Amino acid sequence: MNVFSKHLLVLIFMTSVFAGASGVDKFYRLDATTARSAIPLDTGYFIPMSLLDDIFFQYELSKRLFAPMKAQQPYTVTREMMTAFDPIVSSIAEFIDEEKKGIMGQCEATGKKCAFTFESINGISERELAIEITRASYCFGTDPFVVTSKIRQESRFDMSAVSNTGAIGLTQLTAVGLKEVLDQMGQRGEKYAFLENKEYLGKAIYCFAQKAAPAILKDFPKIDIVKLKNGRIEYTTETIKSLKAWVLPRTNMPKSEARKVLIQRQLFLGNALLKIYLAYSKKVAPQRPMIKHYESALRMFNGDNIRVKYAKDVIKNARLAQSL
Repeated sequence: MNVFSKHLLVLIFMTSVFAGASGVDKFYRLDATTARSAIPLDTGYFIPMSLLDDIFFQYELSKRLFAPMKAQQPYTVTREMMTAFDPIVSSIAEFIDEEKKGIMGQCEATGKKCAFTFESINGISERELAIEITRASYCFGTDPFVVTSKIRQESRFDMSAVSNTGAIGLTQLTAVGLKEVLDQMGQRGEKYAFLENKEYLGKAIYCFAQKAAPAILKDFPKIDIVKLKNGRIEYTTETIKSLKAWVLPRTNMPKSEARKVLIQRQLFLGNALLKIYLAYSKKVAPQRPMIKHYESALRMFNGDNIRVKYAKDVIKNARLAQSL
């Protein structure tokens, strides 16, 4: 794909999938049924694009391997770069292999053929998942070891996981989190986020997707919003429901490439949200050490009454992952 084609795809991607910033009125549905179906959740962080564009590498290995490349090619990942990143990939793959729990780990340990091995659930191997995590973290400027540990904490590396509160996938995306990503994509307009932020997200997502972009972005759901009587603009329940369905496996879905695409969708949404929270933490307290930004962002990501312990556990296991 030549340079012109790349820029054209980014342009099409940002103006079609993430449309709505200037023409937000066309999404209004003022009928009573749609208004009742709106989700009244407060999101919409005003974060300068310079902070979304910033890098948040915490551990020595990721800083040493990622930072110099980011300075030269911030939104490109080549085969040669992935070869250089192999120490990160290998550490993450080893961590995933050691941390598998429950039926998946027991099944593989016995050597029996059963339906709940890592690959049967996720459609890819542990190393392939490590590669996808590494690529996503590089493109979004997040630390791959924290991302890996977060996935371990949230879903035990099960891409089909759904919590009893409705959080989904590897990173357990919630309705609030998905709304925040949509806001930064400009879907609710300038009252809810800086509109230039969708330029950063478009570049980061394309960096991760690359040649697989058409498959990863295929059938992106229609985003419907409604203007309520109090003047607030909200997403409809169907919008969030459709977005969740877009990243979760369907019943009897093939176990290979189809699931890999869903994992890539989950990873770009999860990394986008983590980066939003990291950037917000840096906006609020720019002098904090990086580890404190991660603790703050992880508490925001979790949001329930165990969020402090959750953040500390993720950081503890991230340290372990990067030491392997």
